[in-house]
Amino acid sequence: MKKLTVIINLIILFGFTCIAQNKIVKTEFEDLIDYANCQYLMEFIENCDAGKPYIKDTYEKSVKPVLQKSSLDDLNSIPTFEIIKGLFQGNSNNAALQLAEKINERKLKYDNSPDNDALLKLLIAESWRDINLTRTATKVQNDIRKKYNLGIVSQQEIVNDKTIENSGKIEELQEKNQTLQQRVEIPENQINELKTKEPEPLNIKFWIALIVTWFVMIVLFFISRRKNHQPSEPNRDQIITTVLGSQRIAKKFSSSDFYKSTPNIKPIEDRIALIEKRVSLIEKSVSELQNKEVSKGEKDVKEEAEIKKVTYIDEKFFKSKNGKILIEELNNSTDASFRVFNISGNGAKFEYCGGVINQDFFTDVCSFANNPSDVPNKIRITTTIPGTVKKDSNNKWEVVEKAKIKFE
Repeated sequence: MKKLTVIINLIILFGFTCIAQNKIVKTEFEDLIDYANCQYLMEFIENCDAGKPYIKDTYEKSVKPVLQKSSLDDLNSIPTFEIIKGLFQGNSNNAALQLAEKINERKLKYDNSPDNDALLKLLIAESWRDINLTRTATKVQNDIRKKYNLGIVSQQEIVNDKTIENSGKIEELQEKNQTLQQRVEIPENQINELKTKEPEPLNIKFWIALIVTWFVMIVLFFISRRKNHQPSEPNRDQIITTVLGSQRIAKKFSSSDFYKSTPNIKPIEDRIALIEKRVSLIEKSVSELQNKEVSKGEKDVKEEAEIKKVTYIDEKFFKSKNGKILIEELNNSTDASFRVFNISGNGAKFEYCGGVINQDFFTDVCSFANNPSDVPNKIRITTTIPGTVKKDSNNKWEVVEKAKIKFE
């Protein structure tokens, strides 16, 4: 009898143990998520990045060897999400990293899943970025079901679940929709406040605005009037006219009391008369000096005109030069470069009378009063000191002393 009781208790205990172990524990479920993550990542990268340098340079060298280590026989061999995340540092593959993050978020839904079937559905991913993942999803499902002695599923059964990509987009759109609704909708309590709130009386605002407007207009009127009627400062002539025309001042000076109070006025009057006499003499002297200056100026003008007549009676113009010899004589100053003047026998003066030209042109005939390089934008060349020329044996004008020119 005792043995029978012990056997029955063992059977009941075993039954409870089986029931308690019906649902996969949370730590193992998280390992299964990481295992599925590895399988999906390998499938996605090898199809999405096929033929790209990333496959040979990075994936096959450092990413795939880590993902391949995952095995359901040894859950400790499965890399954690932190290790998986570290494989895509530096934005090496954002699409793969985003897929890994989406799958890892399924760990948060463990408590809301009542049994193993619900947990295993969380591991399903149909596609990501137009890459079909149903074949890998079927393999992951069957590998895990074999481990826990659950029924095997077909690939057709897998496609009944929503893709992670679509679900992620739906969640994102829902969040945006909620945000927009919060921005657009006015809370009911605010609407009620607006409805119940009595409008402020407009009469007070109207009268305040009217008073302020009238006040500003009055202030501007007085400022303008004061500015227009502000008396100007009297000038010297106005002061003299006012003083001379003042009856009060005339009466003051004409009264006997004024002379009685000022017994010494006679000496002052004599002094004023003396000053006026001296001023008259000074004005006369200045007038005589001005007449003399005018006469002298007219004489100087006439003499200068006579000199110019003599000076410019005989002058010659030359277009160019050959060494020190002036060549190509012209009839007038048009197109001329040199002017010969003050001709006396075989000697004369000369100057440059042309336009702006390269400084090398003046070699042997002119020196410079300033440095041509200091005047980048030259507008004219003037002669500051004329040079000297004389006729040579061929009756050509030859430069003896260089003229000095200035660049402006």
